Amino acid sequence: MKKFLLVALAAIGGGVGGAVSSIGGKVGTFLNADKLVSNVVRGTISEFASQGIAVATGLQKKFDWGGIAAAGVSAGVQGLVRRALPGQAKAAVKATDGSIVERRYQRFDNAFVSGVAGLVTDAGTRSLVNGTNFSDALKAELPGFVGNLFGNTLAQEVFGAPDRTIISTEDRRRLEAEQAAVQETLKVIQKVK
Repeated sequence: MKKFLLVALAAIGGGVGGAVSSIGGKVGTFLNADKLVSNVVRGTISEFASQGIAVATGLQKKFDWGGIAAAGVSAGVQGLVRRALPGQAKAAVKATDGSIVERRYQRFDNAFVSGVAGLVTDAGTRSLVNGTNFSDALKAELPGFVGNLFGNTLAQEVFGAPDRTIISTEDRRRLEAEQAAVQETLKVIQKVK
C-alpha cells in the first residue's frame, strides 16, 4: 500500500508541475522565468497544490508545511546552482506552429549537481521546519531525487527539452508584415531620391 501511495503522490506532483508550467499570461511568464524568486514561488505553489489534492483524495492525512517550505527553498537553490554551472544551453528555434520558442537543454552532470543541491536543501529545510532528523529526511527524499534525475534526463532525450514561447505565431506574423512594410517604404524613398 505504501508503494502505491508513493507512486500516486509522485503522479499528482508530476501532473501539478505540468499544469503550473502551462499557466499563461503574466503569471505564467513569471512562474516560468527561471529566476530565484520565480523558482521559489513555483516550487511552493506546486507542492501546496500537490498536497492539497493528496489531502482531498485521502492519500495524505494533512498538509506537511515543512514539505511545502522545503519545496520552495530547494527549487530556488536548485535553480541557482543549475544556472551557475556549465551544462545548461538555450537556443531560439521556430516551432511547428510558427512561433519562436526558447529551448533549454540540461546536461546530466549539471542536472546531477543541481539536483544534489536541491536534495540537501530540501532535507535540511524539512528537518528545520518539522524538527526531524536530517539524515532521515535525506533518506526519505533520495528516491524522489533519483527518479526525477533519470526521469527528466530520459524525457529530455526522448521528447526533447521543454519550450518557452518567446514570440507567438501571431506576433511573429505581425512583425514580419511590419518589416515587409518598412522594406517597401524604404524602396519608395530610394526611388524618390
